[in-house]
Amino acid sequence: MKTQVRFAILFITSVHGLQAQCPALASIEGDAAPSLCISPSNFPYEIPNSVDADLVWTLNPPIGTFSGSQMGANTYINFNTPGTTQLCATPSNPCYDPTPICLELDVQPMPYVNNPGNMVVCHGDPVYYEFTGDAIYYAWGVQAGFDIGQPPINHPNGIYGNIDFIAKNLGNAPITCLMSANAHHAVYCYGIPVLWNITIYPGPTVNPPDDITVCGGSPVSVAFTGFNTTAYTWTNDNPAIGLAASGTGNIVFTTIKAPQTETATITITPKSTNCSGEPVTFTITVSGSSVDDPADITVCHGEAVDISFLGNASEYLWTNSNINIGLEDPAGSGPIAFTAQGAAIQQQTSTLTVTPQPCPFAVQTFNITVLPRAEVFPLPDTTVCARDSLSLQITGTPGTTYSWTNSNPAIGLDTAGNLPFIRFRALQVDSTIKGVITVRPTRQGCEGEPVSFVITIEKCCVTSAGTLDTNSIMVCGSDKIISLPLPGNHTLGPNDTLLFILYSNPGNPAGSILGYSDTLLFPFLPGVTAYDSTYYIAAIAGKLLPIDSINTADPCFSIVKGPKVTWRPKPTITLVPGDQAVCNDGCVDVAFQFMGTPPFAFTWLIEQGGQVLYTRSETANGHQLTMQVCPADFSVPAVGGFTNFRVNAIADRYCGCVD
Repeated sequence: MKTQVRFAILFITSVHGLQAQCPALASIEGDAAPSLCISPSNFPYEIPNSVDADLVWTLNPPIGTFSGSQMGANTYINFNTPGTTQLCATPSNPCYDPTPICLELDVQPMPYVNNPGNMVVCHGDPVYYEFTGDAIYYAWGVQAGFDIGQPPINHPNGIYGNIDFIAKNLGNAPITCLMSANAHHAVYCYGIPVLWNITIYPGPTVNPPDDITVCGGSPVSVAFTGFNTTAYTWTNDNPAIGLAASGTGNIVFTTIKAPQTETATITITPKSTNCSGEPVTFTITVSGSSVDDPADITVCHGEAVDISFLGNASEYLWTNSNINIGLEDPAGSGPIAFTAQGAAIQQQTSTLTVTPQPCPFAVQTFNITVLPRAEVFPLPDTTVCARDSLSLQITGTPGTTYSWTNSNPAIGLDTAGNLPFIRFRALQVDSTIKGVITVRPTRQGCEGEPVSFVITIEKCCVTSAGTLDTNSIMVCGSDKIISLPLPGNHTLGPNDTLLFILYSNPGNPAGSILGYSDTLLFPFLPGVTAYDSTYYIAAIAGKLLPIDSINTADPCFSIVKGPKVTWRPKPTITLVPGDQAVCNDGCVDVAFQFMGTPPFAFTWLIEQGGQVLYTRSETANGHQLTMQVCPADFSVPAVGGFTNFRVNAIADRYCGCVD
């Protein structure tokens, strides 16, 4: 059947060829040098008005091969050898001029691009590669279906120019995609593509830690977390917080006791096997709440203890393990002030724990030791006679040493000493003298409370006035002489005399002497003594003066006080008026006037001719008394004439007398 068709075509053509001459053919259209090159693509050529010419295409020399048919209005050539060649199209239709139409071609070598080689990058890394080769330009592309961060492909042959983009991998696993690039001289002049892989690892991330505020001296521990991360590196811009300037892994450290608040910015960079992620930062603030370590203290009993804490805390709390040191509070805050209290036998020690606030981590402890109390046992006041020896032993708590001072070396003792005893012989003195002895105890360098006592040195005379009866005495009436028994137990030294004195001032016997006596007989006479006054009697012994008195300035002068004596006048009674007359059957008023101290008691009688007619006792509370006398009351009737009224006994509060 094909043969029949061909013959038909030839017949028609032959018939056509008998027609008039066909128009001249146009020129060959297609790429010419230097755009031609050895290329895996076909280069198209054509003569636009040659559809009926039945062109036959030839290439001389044949440095390429025709793709498809060599007959027709167009053809495709794949050049495989560089060089100069002539492409000719010869019409086979007799209607056309059989002269070939030719085109000179200069075929260049195939352009090439060097293979970049496989690439490994991380998410976020810049990817840049400048192609090398002999092309005028280069085109590259990415394996379909992969979004690795390259710009959009807006050209059918790929992206022109160098590789320049930011790698992208938002997943958790590496992405490997096939890349291709080709060298180009022109649209149809390109070389064989090169292939390579780009592997993009996902970017490691770290979760930002929270900012931290801690107290100085406290521990800090920060564990990092993230994605696609195998390691963490960090830097610290302020090592003053106690953390190194850089490191790897989690952060574990103890903050320093900074004198002020310190803040550090920590920058963490996440790492994977091949990549580093975006760094994140957080801050560590170390608050300045610390206390300097107080020194241990050793003090003595009674010593003032005043401790102020140093540091940067807003408050200091403390506890006391032993209140027996004198600090009575088991706990408190702020400075500590107290008076140390020591035991007599052994030392007292307390451990004090100080906690700063508001940050309680930087706790400090120190000890307060109170040394044993030094004590000297009291010594009694002592009196010795001149020229006598005295020995006193000083005692106190164990381990105590003593020193003493004497305020008056005239007693015969040195002004100071440090022996545990006092031994000396008293000096001769003319009068009593005293020395104050002060003993100061010391133990382990601590001085205790001093103890003082008095040593009295007396002349110690043998002179003694003895003893007197001290019962009070009342003397009534003048011209009375009192007589007392002589004192007992009196002692007189050579040239001593014993006398007795009547004096008026008990506070100054020697200055108020009214009279001397050697027999304890003292008269009470007007002009010498006064009624209703109190006087005193004493026995004195000592050296006799030329004026027959005792020298009261004599160191051996002795006085012994006796009774006090009160001198009272005798009471008196007066009848007012005088004689009176009365009838036997009548009565008469009799008035009495008293002198003395009420109350008064008296006895009166009426007598006539030596015979007592009537007697009666009366009392009066005042100095006057009026009573009625009636002869009818007489037990013996009176006869005419005068009767005699007489008081035969009267007494007042203190004294009495009888006629």
